[in-house]
Amino acid sequence: MRGLPLYTTITLSLFTLSKSSIVYTNDGAIEGKLHQYNDIEYLSYRGIPYAEPPIGDLRFMPPLPKKSWTGTLDGTKQKAVCPQAESSYYKTDQMNEDCLFLNIYVPLLQTDEELLPVMFFVIGGEFNALSGYDDVMFGPQLILEQNIIVVTFNHSDIPCPISGIQIAHSADDTVMYMRVRELKIIYPLLQRAIDEQGQWFLLWRIERSLRKVHLLIIRKPRNILTQIRLMPSQPRLGALGFMSLNIPEASGNAGLKDAILALKWVNKNIQCFGGDAEKITLGGNSAGAALTHYLMLSESTSGLFQRAFLNSGSALGYRFLARHPVENAIALAKEIGIESNNKTQVLLHLKEADAFTIVEAQSTLGKGNKRNGFRTFAPFVPSIEIESTNAVLTDEPINIIKSGIPQNVPTLTGFNAKEGMKMLPAILRNVSLIEELNGDFKLCVPSDLEYPSDSEELNNLAQSIKEFYFNAENISKSNIGEFVNMITDTQFYHSTDYWIKLHKAHKESNTLYYYKFDYDGSLNWFKLTNQIDLTGPAHADELGYMFVTRMTAPLLQNATDTDNRVMQNFLSLWTNFIKYGYVCKYYIFNKRLKNSTRH
Repeated sequence: MRGLPLYTTITLSLFTLSKSSIVYTNDGAIEGKLHQYNDIEYLSYRGIPYAEPPIGDLRFMPPLPKKSWTGTLDGTKQKAVCPQAESSYYKTDQMNEDCLFLNIYVPLLQTDEELLPVMFFVIGGEFNALSGYDDVMFGPQLILEQNIIVVTFNHSDIPCPISGIQIAHSADDTVMYMRVRELKIIYPLLQRAIDEQGQWFLLWRIERSLRKVHLLIIRKPRNILTQIRLMPSQPRLGALGFMSLNIPEASGNAGLKDAILALKWVNKNIQCFGGDAEKITLGGNSAGAALTHYLMLSESTSGLFQRAFLNSGSALGYRFLARHPVENAIALAKEIGIESNNKTQVLLHLKEADAFTIVEAQSTLGKGNKRNGFRTFAPFVPSIEIESTNAVLTDEPINIIKSGIPQNVPTLTGFNAKEGMKMLPAILRNVSLIEELNGDFKLCVPSDLEYPSDSEELNNLAQSIKEFYFNAENISKSNIGEFVNMITDTQFYHSTDYWIKLHKAHKESNTLYYYKFDYDGSLNWFKLTNQIDLTGPAHADELGYMFVTRMTAPLLQNATDTDNRVMQNFLSLWTNFIKYGYVCKYYIFNKRLKNSTRH
């Protein structure tokens, strides 16, 4: 009977333990923060470094893995975001080149699963803006409610250290727990008392004053590590992430290599958070979708993820590939006063330049270019590299897809019905842009069709586009909806549809789910943010039904029944795919949302 009080005391300690925030990874201890959202609690671990700071000689270079640290890392606060142009989201004093961090969100919900599937989310932002933090666009709470771990990042199944996973503190003792299957090696005599699935836990009670250890087996507590983990992360952006001189010292695609290193860190450490390294789903929106697609096309990512989703973007989107990266790098150098054309000298001076001088210079390169809205983004995005041990992309994406995607994993992909609304804020701010397009409609031809500006082919194509969308009339406010359709088709629908057809032509192609999001509700993020009143869902509008954003958070409590139905079905579609690799149940709503069809 003397053991009963100890048993009771330890059992009560479990609820302190379940809110513990310290995790022991293979690189060091990390302290997180407990949050409450509606009926769920979750832990956040923000600003986890996965790479050495890419500064000095490491600027433009592939990232180096972060060295292990001693002590406990503070994961309760937001760290710096990668340098980018100032916006309503981030100011310069929030930015630093030391920005290669992961964020991990772990819900505290009941489940019978042992290790949880992981959602590794790649941010959008045109490869030159935003971050993976949850304060603006990527609050993970809606997905955490669906039993998923979320990982974001600032753009091998190795077990946790045997010293334990977490520590919870109380007034008079310290409680530690770890997975039983790891302790079986040390305590084989206890195996008969442990269920075969490893669902029980061992609890160590360390009495500080006596230095005595009591090893007990207790009932399975409420499991704190049982949901899908969402893990946003952030790679380097703009020129700092994608400048290329096509030489080994600056071969380009550092941002893609950041993402790969972040994935490797997750594979190495996610079990310490209760995540399953064999159930990682990589995905993103817009540029994040394109980055995901690039990693699917690379031989260097084998085994790092098992599923993928691409929302409104792909590697065939012409604005996501730089076709003249060296010329862009030389132009950037000249913009900040470097007159040399020698690649080695240009690289040396760019490494010495202030990071924010580079950010400002890259922002001015596209100004005054009337075709900027139809060119690559800003203009530093992924590019084709020279062959090297670190190369991610060495051939045209279309050639890789035709020959067979290296990471042939189950994929969920699609687009929003009115993606082209993303161009409207620029047009509404600058009405003269419409006049410029009407004066020279060749500016509307996608830039990857590199016809000479005075060629007959370019003139004929421009005229055909104008006739198809505008009945050969000028663009005006009365037909601005057709302008939206043109952008939707040329920048999103065509590239998505084309790569899918190429991929599915291979008999060995894996399962692929193709969606179209066509709901116009009160949580459409982009339209709310930019005050657009046209009908239909714009680019990135689906984010309001996946994440808690700064714009939509105040609206969630008063969302309509239809909004909530769409949100729950949309989340079910994604989270079922993340959990199981297939879509087991979903709904298609008609445009008037009078009824729905289950598939």
